[in-house]
Amino acid sequence: MTMTTEEKPASDGRGGWGFFKIPFRNSSGRGNAASSAATSPFPSSSSSSTSSHLHNHHHHHHHHHQLGYNGPHGDGSGQNQNPTPSPSVSSVAKSFLPRKRRLKLDPSEKLYFPYEPGKQVRSAIKIKNTSKSHVAFKFQTTAPKSCFMRPPGAILAPGETIIATVFKFVEPPENNEKPMDQKSRVKFKIMSLKVKGPMDYVPELFDEQKDDVSKEQILRVIFLDPERPNPALEKLKRQLAEADAAVEERKKPPEETGPKMIGEGLVIDEWVRVTLLLSTQNPIRMFGRTGYQESLNQKMLKRINQILRVQLLNLSSSSSSSSLLSASSSFLPLNSLTGVDDPSQLRTKIVRIVNFTYSIIIMSMSNSLKKLSSCVLIDLDGTLINTDGVVSDILRKYLSKYGKQWDGREALKIVGKTPLEAATTIVEDYGLPCGVDEFNSEFYPLFSAQMDKIKSLPGANRLIRHLNGHGVPMALASNSSRANIESKISYHQGWKDCFSVIIGSDEVSKGKPSPDLFLEAARKLNKDPGECLVIEDSVPGVLAGKAAGATVIAVPSLPKQTHLYTSADEVINSLLDLKPEKWGLPPFQDWIENTLPIDPWRIGGPVIKGFGRGSKVLGIPTANLSTKDYAEELVEHPSGVYFGWAGLATRGVFKMVMSIGWNPYFNNTEKTIEPWLLHDFTEDFYGEELRLIIVGYIRPEANFPSLESLVAKIHEDREVAEKALDLPSYAKFKDDPYLTK
Repeated sequence: MTMTTEEKPASDGRGGWGFFKIPFRNSSGRGNAASSAATSPFPSSSSSSTSSHLHNHHHHHHHHHQLGYNGPHGDGSGQNQNPTPSPSVSSVAKSFLPRKRRLKLDPSEKLYFPYEPGKQVRSAIKIKNTSKSHVAFKFQTTAPKSCFMRPPGAILAPGETIIATVFKFVEPPENNEKPMDQKSRVKFKIMSLKVKGPMDYVPELFDEQKDDVSKEQILRVIFLDPERPNPALEKLKRQLAEADAAVEERKKPPEETGPKMIGEGLVIDEWVRVTLLLSTQNPIRMFGRTGYQESLNQKMLKRINQILRVQLLNLSSSSSSSSLLSASSSFLPLNSLTGVDDPSQLRTKIVRIVNFTYSIIIMSMSNSLKKLSSCVLIDLDGTLINTDGVVSDILRKYLSKYGKQWDGREALKIVGKTPLEAATTIVEDYGLPCGVDEFNSEFYPLFSAQMDKIKSLPGANRLIRHLNGHGVPMALASNSSRANIESKISYHQGWKDCFSVIIGSDEVSKGKPSPDLFLEAARKLNKDPGECLVIEDSVPGVLAGKAAGATVIAVPSLPKQTHLYTSADEVINSLLDLKPEKWGLPPFQDWIENTLPIDPWRIGGPVIKGFGRGSKVLGIPTANLSTKDYAEELVEHPSGVYFGWAGLATRGVFKMVMSIGWNPYFNNTEKTIEPWLLHDFTEDFYGEELRLIIVGYIRPEANFPSLESLVAKIHEDREVAEKALDLPSYAKFKDDPYLTK
């Protein structure tokens, strides 16, 4: 890498990619072009076609000498003895002309980065579409694990400009020496593709039309010394500021500018009329619902607003009413407005369009409205309380007396089963020298003694209080016996009074996956099963709910098993992620600035080395703690992104965002906690005592299609956490003595 504003290319043409040289500009370019085509890490049609052009040029050149062609001033310049016509000079010349570029880049050939070893640094590049067509572009890099671009690609309208940000992790040099003259091998390539018009950008565009893809430019990496004044560094700072401002601007909601078109006032009048109609009437009654009309009506109004804007009102450039339906002819079965100049006729047409749109909205909403729920049937073990953790601890001790080891491999087989079925599975699979009855007689006294230690799962108390507070009927339906259910919930204050119905497997003919439990619960609530929302953690429970005809939400209690819940209407990571309004129930109102306050919990320990991915791969340095020291907390808390405060005794208290989970992008085999302290430290602090207070929740753990999207989401999480921790409800925990003791 070079710590200057320029970097000379390798003279032998054997760099990371090499660069194609145009023969008319450099007479020695043929060999280099062939070399670069052979060594390019991004094989493409453009490289092969360039190499082919060079070969053809050599062939034509040799052929012309055989024919005695000596150029315009040679003896044979006007004569050709061969009857076969030779290509004209202009056609040969044109074949070597570089393809006209669609994009203008600034900087045009280099990406400048500040040289800060051990940190993730940024560069910026301005991209302008100089063609007369819409153009898609995308980045490629030789170092996808340490570099990413935001956005990684986009579609630009003619004349449109965008500033892209490029992120790169700078590897620390060996022996802590500044490698002033070492050249970076990392390069970036920008590809372009002409597209038909405005559309959503997807990377697959370049795969589907790979023959039409052009290589715009290969960009070399130049490092700049941030401590030395440099025009390129100042320009980079300005471009990064522009890029950041553009990102913030895109986050703002679009302004409701209203319709701009011929007949604008008429459309507004009719729009207001329909809006008032929808606001004052109750279209939901036709589907058998009378509750929560307001939020659903607002959804319909929003849908009408969106469709009318797209279908009718995006005509600001129209000069006459003849184009009123130009954007909607494919959607609305109405005649064109061509020739309609009388305002009364125009009003008639507009009324028809708006009314038709209104009816379409009502019809399209009917399917979802039929699925609205008026009551909730909830499983207990693994859904509301963490029974599985206590059961595993007891089985671990119980099996050891038979020389067996509980390793959790049978958990998937017993979760959601009746006690008899679960006991039978364990006795048979472990080959225990006892019968099922003997096992139960020994196991259940041990379980009963530990029942007071069964904790509620995150989000359970919140859900029960919320539904009960809004008068939503609830039933508890479990494969446990009725007596067992009541014993368990007796340790959770107020739960029993919140449920209108409690029913166990000993009160029906068959337990789950038979629908009997849910059918009986619905009957006792005086509800049709189709009106019920079932919340379950096990596959047998999901199957039972669907067999009963209910809508089912799965909250898997076992990790990495979501693929087994395909029959559920929705699969969520935890109860914290439940959105009741999706099913016609009242929404939660406790989210603050895109965060959910939770009961604070605390963990701490010495900082250890992790996988090494945080800094090197993601450019995000995380402080890792040993999972052995807080295994119980890992079990209790669902995977996801949390935030709070971090304390280092000798350094202070800092804002913190962290992930809990399996890192599906990297497919971890162990559940981990990875806190990111939102502060720039000048040195590592391995071995130091780190204390954490987790006070809020942001989102569930998710997989991502690319490293770029993962890193971008992590930075969004950081922004959310930093902003939220300034709120009084979260900021007060900064002074907690646990952080610094």
